[in-house]
Amino acid sequence: GLWDGVTLVGVVSYNIPTMPACSAYFGQDRWDWVVHMGRLVCAEHAPRNVESRLIAGSLKVLKQERPVARAVVSYAASGVGHIGYVYQATNALYCGMTQPDRYLIDDCGNRRSPRERPSGVQEGTEFARYERIGWTMHREPGKHRYVYLIGDKRERKEARALLKFPVMPY
Repeated sequence: GLWDGVTLVGVVSYNIPTMPACSAYFGQDRWDWVVHMGRLVCAEHAPRNVESRLIAGSLKVLKQERPVARAVVSYAASGVGHIGYVYQATNALYCGMTQPDRYLIDDCGNRRSPRERPSGVQEGTEFARYERIGWTMHREPGKHRYVYLIGDKRERKEARALLKFPVMPY
């Protein structure tokens, strides 16, 4: 978190993605190098540039807490109009877009994975059966993919050389 005196003005959370997601960046032998920036939230009344200060400070703390980490990945959801301006302003590497995705909305309005099955629907059932019970399929465009390389100069240089995604202009 980032504090302005006694007031909390921003929070960032990190998590370890699944091994297949991690290994896509540097290979299966280096899956533990990757950390995901899950959420970045700042108060409306926060001082200027709080996002960049929060990212910079949290990346330093993250490297201390997880020395094996070499990269932090984050995504900007293009489907809701996010471009990733904060990531660009903080010098993250832009590595293109993820593949478009599909998801289901169940009869209660909850987002579900296409791999999930409602009770009573057998595996391999075509989607028309899902629609009969009130589930709907939705498509989501790809997300913008950003990568921060962390560590000392040698670690960042090695990670950049092994990065499996092309670095593109913003």
